[in-house]
Amino acid sequence: ASLTDERVRLIVEHVAGLLRGGQRQQATELVEQVAEHGLLVDLRRQRWATADGRSGAVDPFSRDNAALEAAGARREGAAERAAEAAGRQTPPVAP
Repeated sequence: ASLTDERVRLIVEHVAGLLRGGQRQQATELVEQVAEHGLLVDLRRQRWATADGRSGAVDPFSRDNAALEAAGARREGAAERAAEAAGRQTPPVAP
């Protein structure tokens, strides 16, 4: 099962907190554990990535392309609303 965005954030923030607290060994052990579940954390580069392509910065936590994905979803929704307002639907794709 894929890790949710929230779970990824919690894990990465916990790793960052361990590092800030001088607990590098514990952070390294946690990084090794979560790698088995598809979350790769690069402590040297301060970057994280999931097996399904999500990625971002460790500290402060951020996710690459999250704003772009949200904007794309808004654009798609706006196009559907415009089509509905015009009284037409997206034409079916021919087989």
